Amino acid sequence: MANSALLGIPLLATSQAAKETTINTMVSYLERAMNDTITVPLAGGNYTITATDLQRYFMWQFTGAGGTSEITISPMKRLFAIDNLANGSDLTLKCGAATLTIPANGVVTVMATATPTLVSVTDSTVMGGGGGVSAFTGLSDTFASYTGKANHVLRIKNDLTGIESVALGISHLADVDVSPLADGDVLVWDESAGKFVATALDAGGGSSGSAVSTTVRITLTANLDTGAFIPGDTLDGIATAENDRVLLTAQTDALQNGIYVVTATGIERASDMAASDEPDQGLIVFSREGDIYGNTIWILESDDNSIGSSVLEFTQPRAGSFASLTDYDTSVVPTANMVLVYDDVTQKWKPTITSTSLPAGGTAGQALVKNSSTDYDWTFQTLVPEGGTTGQFLVKSSNDDFETEWVDPPTSSTSVREFVGTTDTALLADAGNIIAGNNAAAITATIPPNSSVAYPVGTTLTWWNKGAGLITIAPGSGVTLNESPGLTLTAYGQHSMIAALKVDADTWVASGNFGVDP
Repeated sequence: MANSALLGIPLLATSQAAKETTINTMVSYLERAMNDTITVPLAGGNYTITATDLQRYFMWQFTGAGGTSEITISPMKRLFAIDNLANGSDLTLKCGAATLTIPANGVVTVMATATPTLVSVTDSTVMGGGGGVSAFTGLSDTFASYTGKANHVLRIKNDLTGIESVALGISHLADVDVSPLADGDVLVWDESAGKFVATALDAGGGSSGSAVSTTVRITLTANLDTGAFIPGDTLDGIATAENDRVLLTAQTDALQNGIYVVTATGIERASDMAASDEPDQGLIVFSREGDIYGNTIWILESDDNSIGSSVLEFTQPRAGSFASLTDYDTSVVPTANMVLVYDDVTQKWKPTITSTSLPAGGTAGQALVKNSSTDYDWTFQTLVPEGGTTGQFLVKSSNDDFETEWVDPPTSSTSVREFVGTTDTALLADAGNIIAGNNAAAITATIPPNSSVAYPVGTTLTWWNKGAGLITIAPGSGVTLNESPGLTLTAYGQHSMIAALKVDADTWVASGNFGVDP
């Protein structure tokens, strides 16, 4: 009998007895080579798969590596799988000079050759469980990366060949016509066209119908008992307060729909939508706050809008908010009575107040200060406090803007810190003061690095050689200490005064009564 080069088991001879046993054994070995799994605990080390073992097992399961490991195989023609699901680190599969990375938490089917080469046939980290692509960017008719696609939406291409990513703007909405646009245009509902169209801001006609848009704080889509309402009651998650404007869209008595304002004692119709008013169809209402309807817009759809005698029908033109549109200026927080105005410079719709009046209030001596880049956002502020005497300084008294006070100028005095040891390191408090070394033996005085003591540039350290032991200035780690040529860094004698001036982060210059370099 000969030996199989593939499985290392005996082949069937013509005159062999017990052929069934040999055949069963061969089938068992073949089944193992095609399907069986062997588990190998790596414990953070490398592992070599012998040629015989690689032929005997199809799936190699590695566990507990705890770090990147190398798996080495002999060059041969073989299809097998590496299971790295139980290991949190990548594995490097090596076959001669060929390498292949087996990703952490993945399973890869590998084809090896005697060349040698290593080819990844399938990889569970990029393929779905059913064999399909698991990442949206892997589809053949979509974009290949999410880079630059923030806040985009998907739509079917005009040529119907796939899906594309679009930065959604007002102009993409089916019920909006913004062509052409001019600076200062606003959107107005056109009943005949069934769309919002861009038009110049026009006062229009009618008392409340003169406004093409208005703002409320809260919108409610459930019935509100206006007679039982008390200021402070919560609507759409917002605790109401006096002067809050509220849009009611679904009153049990539909004639009560409209805009209301919270008073000191209850709630009543707003003056710009009071009885006998007739707001125009297409009126835009922007709702600023609320758990559900914050940052939403509402359109007055009905065409017969006599307050108190006809039903006002308010609807949302689309779900979501203006803030999700790329041509809406989110730098401005909408407030009462703002309108959306188109800005040709930024090419965005910007909430803008319609009044240019200055803020009320202010006292004598205050200045008008701009709070932000928002138009007309000014307040009165006291810039310089009253009082002060000759020679005082004006200093900031807190982190708040314009908070200052008058203080007396600081007084200066020099102190002396004496040490009696043979070594000393300068302290932050020594800046501008005297360091006295008083010892009969030689003394080493160290200048610390900037990382240890951050003296300001321009600081002077001065030493008094009070005792008989001479003081030598020593630069600390990373410190450069420059001295005049021909002089040492050691004091000339008892009662000599020596100093060092800081000229850079870790650079000092020595001066004073130093000894002469022999």
